Amino acid sequence: MPLLTLVPFATEHLDDAAALLAARHAINLGREPGLPEQYQHVAEARALLAGLCGVPQTAGVAALADGQMAGYLLAARVLAEPFTYPKIYRPSRLLEIDPAGYAVAPGTPVSLLRDLFARVADGAVRAGYRACAVYVPAVEQATVHVWRSLGFGLDLTVGLRDLSPVGPVMLPPGVHIRRAGSADLETVARLVTANDHHHAGPPLFLPALPEIAMVQRTVHAPFLADKRNAAFLAEGDSGAVLALHTYTPEEPDLVRAEQAVYLQDAYVVPEARGLGLSRALLATGLAWAARPEQQRAYRQCTVAWNTANLPGARFWPAAGFRPLLRRLRRDC
Repeated sequence: MPLLTLVPFATEHLDDAAALLAARHAINLGREPGLPEQYQHVAEARALLAGLCGVPQTAGVAALADGQMAGYLLAARVLAEPFTYPKIYRPSRLLEIDPAGYAVAPGTPVSLLRDLFARVADGAVRAGYRACAVYVPAVEQATVHVWRSLGFGLDLTVGLRDLSPVGPVMLPPGVHIRRAGSADLETVARLVTANDHHHAGPPLFLPALPEIAMVQRTVHAPFLADKRNAAFLAEGDSGAVLALHTYTPEEPDLVRAEQAVYLQDAYVVPEARGLGLSRALLATGLAWAARPEQQRAYRQCTVAWNTANLPGARFWPAAGFRPLLRRLRRDC
């Protein structure tokens, strides 16, 4: 193998990096047809990379062999804004690698990422960014292995399914589902906050700061007023709200398509678990997303679950979601 030279990533490297990314994505698309198709084309891949390079505090490294690019890695230094969503869940300083933030040339060992990460992370860690996260398409099992060899552990999965029915659904007697509106803000914020406290329990132990209730009210006021979003409540005849699902347009990237709707929040109160309410709410949400009058022509639904959230890690695959994206984390 020719001697590699590592140099700071610059605008002059965009064309070669885009060619590597497009080739990588074309391989992944053959394994996962639910991925966006456009990024197998160099021009689209270049536009995506140019956008990443434009994110503040993003830096990277390119590996050159005899003047040809053998690989690249881009990482963003993310500062958490106090009491904002979703950054209230994140470390105060995070080094984050986007799904499009790396690629290696065909025939080059994917283990090259180890050297690229060492170069990029060194300065970041010295600047106080000691938490690191990388997003890897689920079909890239060899890449997941490389990141694990660097001390990263799996902590989140993004799942994907189509909008086909989830199968037979039967609500318990006396329970109905309705769409929530702005008048339900306090109820929605209360249930989402309860979900945050569920995630704070074992074995997940995510932070649930005292300010989280305020943040959820602030976030969900405009959410409920935006007709592109939907929140559905499972409610008993007594008026007690038993479960919640919320849906919003997905933010497209290398692996998540513009035609996807994102299942953002899902929560069932403890006394109503095991009654099939989340399955019924999912069926309602998928039917809503499939309606032809939607502003986007939805064809997919995505959902994210922490792998240490035991109920979620069991429920979502059983509901037809297959792994699309993995997030791996480590502290330095």
